[in-house]
Amino acid sequence: VFGTPRNRVVLDMLEDGAGGVLVIVQDITASPPSLWIQRLTSHGTVAPGWSASGLLIRTAEHIVGCCTLTGGLSAIVAWSERVGPADENIRAARVNLGGFLDAAWPAGGLSVETTTANTTDVRIVSDGGTGALIGWMRFPTSLSDPDGAIFVKHVRSNATFDPAWPAGGRALRAP
Repeated sequence: VFGTPRNRVVLDMLEDGAGGVLVIVQDITASPPSLWIQRLTSHGTVAPGWSASGLLIRTAEHIVGCCTLTGGLSAIVAWSERVGPADENIRAARVNLGGFLDAAWPAGGLSVETTTANTTDVRIVSDGGTGALIGWMRFPTSLSDPDGAIFVKHVRSNATFDPAWPAGGRALRAP
């Protein structure tokens, strides 16, 4: 399905709204690893407009991603990537279900969160419209670190963040 046989790990799958499926995979044989998406029809064939090898989203160290379908004919992919010994970035890209990245979004993905803290467990859900809610966990650097929490940020379909939300995302902390 993804063209040349490689060592790929399925990270996420979701219905495409037309009887098919979107599959997010990590190619772990590449150096650095890469994140790919592929769309299959209800018959298990590659969807029209899509390359047999899928669509490359991003190449980066320690990359892990997920996806949600948004209104219209698009999906938003979110991922975490390592940029330093312990630094992680959260990024997102909009994919047209015709098989290409949305050119209105930044090349390399929209920067959702840039931190020197260890972030993990990126998740994404539709906002019920054309945008998405992206969540992640930031590990505290110590037991007294106030920055350890779960964060959620609202990204809109035009690659901007909802101004009604805190700039760094809404922090969810234990009482």
